[in-house]
Amino acid sequence: MHRISRRFRSNLVESRFTPIIFTLIVISMRLGLFLSVGIKHHDYKTSFVWQAICPIFANDWVSFAGSTLSIFVIAFIFSNLNTRYTLMRFRTSLPFALVLFLLSIHPLFLRMSPNYISTIFILLSFSPLIESYQHHTPRSFAFKSGILIAIAATFQVFALVFLPLWWYGEWSMHGLKTKSFIALMLGVLLVLWNVAGFYFLFDNIESFLTPLTHLGKLNLAAPQYTTIQWVGIALLSLLTVILILLDTKVFRRERVITQKTLSFII
Repeated sequence: MHRISRRFRSNLVESRFTPIIFTLIVISMRLGLFLSVGIKHHDYKTSFVWQAICPIFANDWVSFAGSTLSIFVIAFIFSNLNTRYTLMRFRTSLPFALVLFLLSIHPLFLRMSPNYISTIFILLSFSPLIESYQHHTPRSFAFKSGILIAIAATFQVFALVFLPLWWYGEWSMHGLKTKSFIALMLGVLLVLWNVAGFYFLFDNIESFLTPLTHLGKLNLAAPQYTTIQWVGIALLSLLTVILILLDTKVFRRERVITQKTLSFII
């Protein structure tokens, strides 16, 4: 069993060829889905700015290219967080590969949407949160996180739902600090205030309020997957569980910052 575990770790978890292999697989999967199913466009009413930029992605090929580029950016940022802050004490490319695979198993992920851009900014807001650990003045980092979350909310208003989670992360990193909470909210309000001012300038405040009215209509229902897609999700889950099990012994000896960050993410 130990030999199998070591072989799995060296040939897949820590292999330098894993990103290349998964990149080729993902591009093939997405291209196959695109040619067989196509793209179904959707009118997003939960974004402040998407209506202005969505004509750029009116063409199916442009939308497909934009979504494909977006998932690679998301996977890169996700993997970079692990590498930059040493969340796992061994070298692995699986975070990059698994994110690519997860965002390529359903035709819904083929079209370019504000959700991708919002996700990018949400992931970027992890950096100030993690960097705030053991800083005597974490409010500046909380302010940066608030700005990034608010920018994410301009593309997808449901990003504001992450605010309580980020406040929990702030509390987990350096305890309950009122100034950090105020700084986080100020960062959010600063961006939204400017967006509201832009709409007010053009006498279109109703368009600003429309996305906010959808906050109470958050739907977490998963897309309808086929049997093959569920098999892919099961394999993805299995790889994730194996990765966690392989890292269990190391995780127990991790630095406090790594433990707190992984606990927050999980």
